[in-house]
Amino acid sequence: MKNDKKEESEVLLENYRVLLQRALDWLWERIKVERREVKRGKKVLTKVKITLPEKKGVYKTLRDELEEVNVLASHYVDKAISDAQC
Repeated sequence: MKNDKKEESEVLLENYRVLLQRALDWLWERIKVERREVKRGKKVLTKVKITLPEKKGVYKTLRDELEEVNVLASHYVDKAISDAQC
């Protein structure tokens, strides 16, 4: 980013990166992956079912957890959660 406040921009981006990474890690821990083998003739296929946490069910808990480490304005937490769930 080019601006007169390069150091402040770097701090902002680094703090947001930490929030986003924490949100991704939190969500990743709650993803369920189920594998099962299915026979189709002579072939054995592996079917994978991935279950993501519901957006409504995780938002409040995740937001509260991120607010504990947040040094930025609260709307950055909301944006990090939104970006992580895309």
